[in-house]
Amino acid sequence: MFKIMIVDDEYRTRKGIRNQVDFKGLGITEVEEADDGVHGLEKAMIFKPDIILSDIKMPRMDGIGFAFEVRKVLPQCRLIFMSAYTELDYYRNAIKLGAINYIEKPLDIEELKAAIRNAVSDLKQYSNMLSLREEVDVLRENNQHVMMRQLSTLMISHKIKETELLERFDHLGLKIDPSSSFATILIKYIYKEHLDSYEQEEVKNRIDTFLVRASEALDTGYVWHYKQDQVVLNCWCKEGHKVLLTEKKLMSMAKNLYLFLTDFCKPNISIGKVVGQINEVYDSYTSAVITNEKLFFKSGEMIEMYKKSGESKVINFELKGLEIFSKLLEKESKTEAILYAKHLYEKLLRHQDTPINSVKEIYYRHRLEILSFSKSGNPQESDMILNDLNPLTSLTALDTYLCQSIHEFFHQKDAQSEKNNLTRFAERYIKNNYKDSNMTIETMAQAFGVTSSYLNVIFKKTFGMNINKYLTQFRLSKAKEMLKEEGHHHYTIAQIAIAVGYFDPDYFSRIFKKEVGCTATEYRKKFMI
Repeated sequence: MFKIMIVDDEYRTRKGIRNQVDFKGLGITEVEEADDGVHGLEKAMIFKPDIILSDIKMPRMDGIGFAFEVRKVLPQCRLIFMSAYTELDYYRNAIKLGAINYIEKPLDIEELKAAIRNAVSDLKQYSNMLSLREEVDVLRENNQHVMMRQLSTLMISHKIKETELLERFDHLGLKIDPSSSFATILIKYIYKEHLDSYEQEEVKNRIDTFLVRASEALDTGYVWHYKQDQVVLNCWCKEGHKVLLTEKKLMSMAKNLYLFLTDFCKPNISIGKVVGQINEVYDSYTSAVITNEKLFFKSGEMIEMYKKSGESKVINFELKGLEIFSKLLEKESKTEAILYAKHLYEKLLRHQDTPINSVKEIYYRHRLEILSFSKSGNPQESDMILNDLNPLTSLTALDTYLCQSIHEFFHQKDAQSEKNNLTRFAERYIKNNYKDSNMTIETMAQAFGVTSSYLNVIFKKTFGMNINKYLTQFRLSKAKEMLKEEGHHHYTIAQIAIAVGYFDPDYFSRIFKKEVGCTATEYRKKFMI
């Protein structure tokens, strides 16, 4: 069992992680905390964690500096970094330090659990590797594919010297020119439907089969390994064929793989920049990771090649935009609200350096704004919005979600307006026809072309009582007016009953006494001089 230390200057983040992650279930027996890199280093010397979960941006000593110092005394400690910033330098430094994962804030707890699970698995593998070191030669012969994946992992980790890498290539019978060109292709496969563990393993087997066949037919060599739900494919030109590793060739390989995978999953393929040295492969991998994020902003064929970006294009979203959207909802301007959503989509397409979590936050706030205008909305629905947004993997999907939400909002508004009109008509119908003793809720519903149960339900939502109760009270109010007025004193109680819609005077008398608290005669006497 293993120990973990959480290093973050935000108290809520540390406590949130401890409260939401079942560490014992993940194989973690001890958990320690530190509020910055300095305290983290002090505690790490004593606690000696197997896994460190650290923020990047912290006062006094940031996560990168802290990790460099920890590596000196705990070289085998597994590192998981957290940050709200997506920058190439952070990725590069994280990979230099052998980070197991790099997780964006705000944290996705399931992603965090997967990262910790991956770290525990890696530690177990390392422990097994130490215990089986004497059998490495046998394993190399019988499990060459395992050694290939280990080599692929080492190529992007930057934890091994170039000479040792070349020795491993030689042991595996792979011919390579150290001055050749290299590139990393990142293949993220999203299952179209839920697959059990056996079916997921079958997907990996099919990918392996494709890559083996493809490598045999090409003068391009490559090794690969699996990192959670993605394949890291490291390519190089075989000796004497340096010219073949071009962007055109890499794109062709990616497209063939894309077509092969689309039958059973939704692949995202990103191609890192081509580098000239084997010890620069980590840089190609880093650029592939960043390029993969750019696919979030793409629609259609999800293949992208790394392009060096100039000026950072991060959107500066202001509250003013949300206020405009709010006013459009308030004014019930459906067309303009949809146009606003489309303008927001186009604007985000021009700012593709914006972190994905920040983009989702923008759409989350717009959906909350719609919820605030919905009379049926309740606070629990905000959690439902998060559940809706989390699985969306593209800007196009977010745009569709927001536009659909706008359509549903206005559809509900139209339906509510229709209901309001219906209740107003029902109220007017009662006032005009209350004298008719044959009037019933059924005759009213028939006049409006709806069912009596539907009419009764929406009427009660508006007036707080059903139609029969409302009709009774309205008739009695008219009866009381006649009983009070001097001009109607010559009317008998029976005549007043008929005048307000009761053909049975005895029934009228019983209802009157029950609702008013005295008989109609007693009530009249109160107003007679």
